[in-house]
Amino acid sequence: MHIYAGNDSAYARDPAFAGSIVLDGSLMMTPQYSYTHSMLIVATVGKMPQMTEDFSHLLPADAQGVWREFNTSLVELSKIIDERNKSRPWVFNSMNPAHLVTSVAT
Repeated sequence: MHIYAGNDSAYARDPAFAGSIVLDGSLMMTPQYSYTHSMLIVATVGKMPQMTEDFSHLLPADAQGVWREFNTSLVELSKIIDERNKSRPWVFNSMNPAHLVTSVAT
């Protein structure tokens, strides 16, 4: 969603801007919450693995076949989208699996 909503780094710059927890009578987060908030945002803005990468080594043996089948489907879908983009006036890759990343933030 960061692709559509924008990067979260602006929220980490000012403890008075969009604080996650603001105590009664205060105009900004406490230093502890501000630090935690900043670390959470830093963890979500880095480069994440691509959706079409092979994650089968992270799965139990009985789930690897399902993952490989799913991964193959994603790669095939990406090829279809690439072909369709050739005839579109504007290329659209926002939902192309080859351009999507995985993360706890996406």
